Amino acid sequence: MISSRRPFVDVVGRYSKPRGLEKDLDQLQHLLQRALRNATTHSKPTQTKVRNITRRLGQARIDELVADYQGDAQMTTITLMNKYELSKTSVIHLLEANGVVLRRQGLGEQQVTEIKHLYEHEHLSLTAITERLDLPRESIRRALIDAGVQMRSRGGSAHRPSTDSARS
Repeated sequence: MISSRRPFVDVVGRYSKPRGLEKDLDQLQHLLQRALRNATTHSKPTQTKVRNITRRLGQARIDELVADYQGDAQMTTITLMNKYELSKTSVIHLLEANGVVLRRQGLGEQQVTEIKHLYEHEHLSLTAITERLDLPRESIRRALIDAGVQMRSRGGSAHRPSTDSARS
């Protein structure tokens, strides 16, 4: 009877205490500790992004961008975005990283009047106004809502004056 159990004990004994497990555990702990150290010592993602943009543009080009923004009150982040072919977020990150205090750049009364005219009288869509004035779509939409303009439904002219009332 003992002989019949011996192969079973040998198999269980062989696999119940795998050799080298302590070494694998030590290696895993080491890797985990190293990963945690790296995670806490790396810079913030925005700093990484600014560093990558800095590498791509070069400091001379960034200095030019900063000088453009500081030297001309009409130079908006959107204008810089188009001029330097960057995202608006990248422009803002670069300006802030170079110690620039951003201006509040709301739309002026003249711009709002023009937007209202284009939307109400020329029946242009928000997208068409965006393309014509080189302003963000959401800024245009917000300006119209704040000015009390009745917004049309998307993709249509649902609120255009009807010609049916003139026929009756």
